[in-house]
Amino acid sequence: MDDGLFLGGIGFAVTLVLILLEVPVGIAMGLVAIAGCTFVIGAEGMMTIGATTVWESLTNYTLAMLPLFVFMGNVASQSGLSSRLYEAMRTLLGHKRGGLALATIGASAGFGMISGSSLATTATMGRIALPEMRRAGYTDSLSSGTVAAGGTLGILIPPSTVLVIYAFLAEQSIRQLLLATAGPISLAILLYFAAIWFSIRLGRSNSDKSVKATRAERAHALKELGPPVGVFSLIMAGLYSGYFTANETAAVGLALVLSYGIFSRRLSKEGFIAPQPTQQRPVAHCIWY
Repeated sequence: MDDGLFLGGIGFAVTLVLILLEVPVGIAMGLVAIAGCTFVIGAEGMMTIGATTVWESLTNYTLAMLPLFVFMGNVASQSGLSSRLYEAMRTLLGHKRGGLALATIGASAGFGMISGSSLATTATMGRIALPEMRRAGYTDSLSSGTVAAGGTLGILIPPSTVLVIYAFLAEQSIRQLLLATAGPISLAILLYFAAIWFSIRLGRSNSDKSVKATRAERAHALKELGPPVGVFSLIMAGLYSGYFTANETAAVGLALVLSYGIFSRRLSKEGFIAPQPTQQRPVAHCIWY
């Protein structure tokens, strides 16, 4: 067996063991990397490579967009965009069989347009959608499965923090990677909708069917979808047209979301400076970003 493959397998196994022992993912990967480099090239070589790698990562211009996207997602959450997205999708889809589950998938996709994070999308939608589905009589399997599946959309839909990191490591175009996600995103949403429909149709899960919303309620729901869809459309249009660079896209998106929160008076001073922690079960050092 190739020595590199053997050492890589050992490192992977040790990393998983450390994560299962509730060591934070970043620390587990860092410890394994340090030990592996020390074993292969010695302590001096490890220190040299470690110093240059850390310096290049911290001073790389491309990675400056990551904190901007994370900040944009936090501002959007504090502005109440996540809850309004869910309410809007529930108004539009709630009258269908499995409407709340379909609304959760749609709201997850919408919040992923702003947060770019699967962890943030799953935690936010779980806090909002799970109580609603349980009150409506949905089975725990369908409720939790829907939230978990919807959370995966956050890692695909631009701005995806994971795609940014991958583009940096693989030296690929961020613009092309984000553009390439359009097909998989559309297919994933359609397949999630189909999985929910078949699960309910086959009687494996319970669901409710609420009264269809009025025309005025649907119009209001579409209005609530305007800000996140508008922000997403503007920054993606600027990115794909070449008018914005990737970093400028993150800065423009943050400015738009922050302006929305301020001028709509939905972002309070207290929420901006010291946001209140959400009451939820800790996700045991989740591997998702």
